[in-house]
Amino acid sequence: MARTATQHTTNRKPILEGYELMEPPVSNHEESGKGEASDISISPTMLEENLARLRNHLEALLHLSPDTARFLSEQDTHLLQEIRSDISAILANIGECEYMERLALTDQLTGLANPRHLLSSLAYEMKAAKEHNKTLFALVVDIDNFENIDHALGHPRGNHVLKETAKRLHEFSLDKGYVARTGPGQFTIVLSREDTDIRELIGQIQDLFALPIKLDNEKIRITISIGVASYPKDAKEPPELMSCARKALSEAKTRGEGQIEFYSKDLFKKSYYLVRIKKELETAIERRQFVLFYQPKINVKKQKIAGFEALIRWMHPQKGLVPPGQFIPTLESTGLIICL
Repeated sequence: MARTATQHTTNRKPILEGYELMEPPVSNHEESGKGEASDISISPTMLEENLARLRNHLEALLHLSPDTARFLSEQDTHLLQEIRSDISAILANIGECEYMERLALTDQLTGLANPRHLLSSLAYEMKAAKEHNKTLFALVVDIDNFENIDHALGHPRGNHVLKETAKRLHEFSLDKGYVARTGPGQFTIVLSREDTDIRELIGQIQDLFALPIKLDNEKIRITISIGVASYPKDAKEPPELMSCARKALSEAKTRGEGQIEFYSKDLFKKSYYLVRIKKELETAIERRQFVLFYQPKINVKKQKIAGFEALIRWMHPQKGLVPPGQFIPTLESTGLIICL
């Protein structure tokens, strides 16, 4: 049976007197008079705001003024206590859900968004960029030689370097976009900008690390490499955009420290070639397609053989004898050379 409050003929004040309920937002379809359903994307930030607003509504029910309470009968009071208990449980559950959701979306060391949060936000930002005819950039920022820094300075100091890097990138991104931690020494900045000013902003990001990072009584200078990809030019989906930016970063790192690279079709072709030749080399190792040649070293003065030089060649089943310059660099970069 449904619970009902006792009706009174006295002029009592409404329970929520002085509390103004917020009307739900009007969608663009409603404003334009269209009755069709709209495709609304909710970002993680919007979700947190909605949960906070709901919590405020519920808390208002838990606090009644003395003037209101004196108009309630015993039955109303008992009913209100039950409602309060139910609402308290709801609030506790909402708080726990918020906390768990925050843990699931946040990098615990830096407090920045984690990869899961980033991909969710990217999907929302891509729709917004499309609606406003803007370009969305993903900048993968990597601390050069961070693994060596972490080993040399120790894990606690390495964490301090990460926190300081996160702080500088976050402060830079406050009015421009947002930043997430996406790897051990890697961060991703998302910016919705015009094509013309992105290079200037990248220069500003590099300038953030002109000043050294303080570590107790010491100072350390770091450099960063950056890979850049854009929507809709390079990718249409969040995972694809991140993949393109990381490929650009890998190319930047081949040229040394502190480098910048923009994703391009040439990079795609190069990446595809490396994946294909790596697979072929793995097959070649399994099928023993590599052959060893011995080239003699001649001592001209003594007119005799002084030794031999071992040369490895790849006997490809379709291409024939492949020169070492076409496969040795890939063997070295992938670590497959150890298997020979």
